[in-house]
Amino acid sequence: MQNTNELIYQIALTKLPHVGVITGKKLLHYFGNARDIFEASTKEILALQGIQARLKKSFEERDKWLEFAEREIEFITTQNIQTVFITDEHYPFRLKSNKDSPLMLYAKGQMDFNRPKIVGMVGTRNPSTYGKQMVRSILEGFQDRAITVISGLAFGVDIEVHKACLDLGIPTVGIMGSSFDFIYPDVHTPVAKQMMQGDNAVVTEYTSGSKPDRENFPMRNRIIAGMVDALVVVESKETGGSMITASMADGYNRTVFAVPGRSMDANSRGCNYLIKTRKAELIQSAEDLIYEMEWGQASRKSVQLSLFQELNEEERLIFNLIQREQVITLDELSDLTEMSPSNLANHLLQMEFRGLLVSRPGKRYELV
Repeated sequence: MQNTNELIYQIALTKLPHVGVITGKKLLHYFGNARDIFEASTKEILALQGIQARLKKSFEERDKWLEFAEREIEFITTQNIQTVFITDEHYPFRLKSNKDSPLMLYAKGQMDFNRPKIVGMVGTRNPSTYGKQMVRSILEGFQDRAITVISGLAFGVDIEVHKACLDLGIPTVGIMGSSFDFIYPDVHTPVAKQMMQGDNAVVTEYTSGSKPDRENFPMRNRIIAGMVDALVVVESKETGGSMITASMADGYNRTVFAVPGRSMDANSRGCNYLIKTRKAELIQSAEDLIYEMEWGQASRKSVQLSLFQELNEEERLIFNLIQREQVITLDELSDLTEMSPSNLANHLLQMEFRGLLVSRPGKRYELV
């Protein structure tokens, strides 16, 4: 767990009324860390562009939320819960790129959410035998492919996904719409506890005492959609949580896949609609996804070599320097290359889009 003192301020920031994720990020961008936000005067905070006057009362009650955060740290310590804040290096980089990503995540289990290949799998709460068979069949094709699978621990397809992953030895992550003292549904607690061990995890953005309220589940769905490279929908009606998650994933520029079904089956109409309207790729086996995502047999090294050959002279220089230093800041690169920070930032962005490197907090860069 990170520095406890800063963690108190981070937790308190997530609880301040009227400070959602977007406002929270604005404040962090300006002040640099959560503690400095709380130590700033209310007048200084309200003077910031884009900060609304209704936050005045929120910050006048800051001590109340700092006290809450102290109690919450006792809870997460006794429950062996880990935390990851939006500014932490190991915060999920896929999720971080989204405007509505949560400020804080709480997790039990393996905390590596930045693995190279992550797939989400969601669907109806009432899957048919065909739906269950497709879940199992697709996941069997993921074995030994270094793919991590995310779902929502809910009834139906979600729990079928988690159970199959545990059985097949595929790393799986469950995203909850409640806190760790309200695992929902309760009958899935044994599976959730299994997922808190080994190479798996259970994750939530909710602090203790948070019940599985209806409005929490669309919020949970955005985490599922945001943490993945690809999302698979296995059986869904034309409306519902899975279709919302698919729409979110599409909005985040993730690749969406849908399992086709008979046109007369209500639980296949959502998937068929996604395929028909080209909002999703058709998937009948794991190979369909692996081919579409270009996750075949080519090694990362050979892919990098191919991409390196497409770089211009300046980009090759940047690549070689990052490769040599392993992790390097924008300022260090600017000094070594004698390029302006703005020119350098443009090259780095293009190289990140090509999948050659990743940016870390503090304007630091490293190769994928």
